[in-house]
Amino acid sequence: AWLCRDKPSMKEVLREAELAEAVGFDSVFVPEHHMMPDGYLPAPAVLLAAIASRTKKIRLGTSILQLPEWDAIHIAEEWAVLDNISRGRSILGVGLGLVEPEFKLFGRNIKDAAPLFNEQVQVIRQAWSQNQFSYSGKFHHYENVGITPRPVQKPHPPIWIGAMSEPALKRAARLGDGWI
Repeated sequence: AWLCRDKPSMKEVLREAELAEAVGFDSVFVPEHHMMPDGYLPAPAVLLAAIASRTKKIRLGTSILQLPEWDAIHIAEEWAVLDNISRGRSILGVGLGLVEPEFKLFGRNIKDAAPLFNEQVQVIRQAWSQNQFSYSGKFHHYENVGITPRPVQKPHPPIWIGAMSEPALKRAARLGDGWI
């Protein structure tokens, strides 16, 4: 259920997640978009944390978090917190997004989306799986970085890659723990 004038309230979305768990669903996924009139969600980790506080078993993920619009360390930290709040039930579903106005909103160049995304996935994995790491790429340069808290899931929460084209499917197979 997405939120907008003609859609369920946030309270109703939380109730739907509770009901989904009660009737045996194994996961709840929420989207991410910005400035959208149709109710897409600009803060999926916040909603997933609220759902985590009301559920016990259901997996919690994004379909998809538009990774190139974010800082990789910020996402690694935010999802580690979500993984702790949910007691190891988080799934980070990520994709390119490729919505031009959203890229502009966050000062990103849409032409950089794929190589930026590839680096971000590598940085997030290292941040989750190593106490300290260094990374040097075209877009990211980190030296002796460590994040806290550490994720509950070992080696880290699964990263599912969104893909709808052949090149994207190949990227998902190369980089992801799953495909969404």
